[in-house]
Amino acid sequence: MVQTGGSRTKNRFKKAIKNDLLKFKSFVIEPFSNELDLYHWFERIVSFPHFGIGIATIYLNRINPDLYPVMNNKTLIALNKIGNTLSFTKTFRNYVQVKEIQKNLIAEFPVLENLYKADALNHL
Repeated sequence: MVQTGGSRTKNRFKKAIKNDLLKFKSFVIEPFSNELDLYHWFERIVSFPHFGIGIATIYLNRINPDLYPVMNNKTLIALNKIGNTLSFTKTFRNYVQVKEIQKNLIAEFPVLENLYKADALNHL
């Protein structure tokens, strides 16, 4: 139950990527490359309607839960509730801060193991 609500927009998303399927396919395989420019990738998320930052960062997290955190509304709300000061904008700067905060949580509570498990705390 980490990800819900996809059924609301799945048809709009499907229609949007069909308009330029090759561009989208190229985009989503980039994170598998060792030369990924994460900032540039992150900034291009807006090019794909209905593939927002929340879904895109969940996608990254599933590719590599040791490297990529999830950033969505639940993440930002939860991290603020435990004493962090994050804005609620979904910017690359905030994404980097989320990763730093969650890496610190993992260091303090090794049972979390990775950013996937650290994200699960945001859903309690």
